[in-house]
Amino acid sequence: MDTSTYISNGEWQLVSAPAEREVTYYQCCPEPYPSIKFYMHLKRRSLFHIFNIITPSLLISGMTLLGFCLPAHDMSEKIGFR
Repeated sequence: MDTSTYISNGEWQLVSAPAEREVTYYQCCPEPYPSIKFYMHLKRRSLFHIFNIITPSLLISGMTLLGFCLPAHDMSEKIGFR
């Protein structure tokens, strides 16, 4: 398979892309029936998920937990004000 126009992806790496031609003869018909099978061997880049999904999720969860440690503002002035 021609991969000259292939555009790379951040999540997957194209390892190989072979093609296979197969000719089948059936009993009903004398002419051959060719078919072509294309295979794509892909490799997943695991760091893509770590940097784009897991790390931001952990950072947001950590910031949420740290928000509970912030001191509450003194609301006594607003309670007595009418």
